[in-house]
This record gives sequence, structure tokens and C-alpha cells, in this order.
Amino acid sequence: MGNSASRKTKVLAIEQHETIKQAASIMLAENIGGLIVNDDDGNFAGLITERDIAHHVAASPESAATTSVAQIMVHEVISCAPGTPA
Repeated sequence: MGNSASRKTKVLAIEQHETIKQAASIMLAENIGGLIVNDDDGNFAGLITERDIAHHVAASPESAATTSVAQIMVHEVISCAPGTPA
């Protein structure tokens, strides 16, 4: 398995006031499963994943175009430094 820290990838983000429909469109176009969410100042605010969107849309399908990313994103993100043992 390769070292993921050495891969060159772009990191995609969305602003917290954008809709979950917009988030899903970006994920589909970029073939990714999640986005970083930034606040209005461009600071990290959380994460949103395909799973977050699927759960919300299954419960309330008509609201995808009006529900903001901030309403369903994961706010409390736990992270670790590269190389941290599992």
C-alpha cells in the first residue's frame, strides 16, 4: 500500500451556507465521498459526506435544495497527525 501523505490530490471544500444539493453535485462531479465545510471566514467548520446527505434526503427528500450544509454536517471532527499508529 502506498503512502497516502505523498499523493498529490486536491482538497475540495464548500461553504456552510450552500445547500446539500450543491454539495451532492460537487461530490458527484468530482467522484468523491465528502467535502470539507468552511465557515463564512473560510475557516474549517466541519465535514459533510455522501452518507450525511443520503440520511437527510431519505427522511426529507423535498428539502435537498433548501437545507444548508451547516444543518447536517459533522461539527465535531476528530483528527490525528500523519503517521499516528492505528
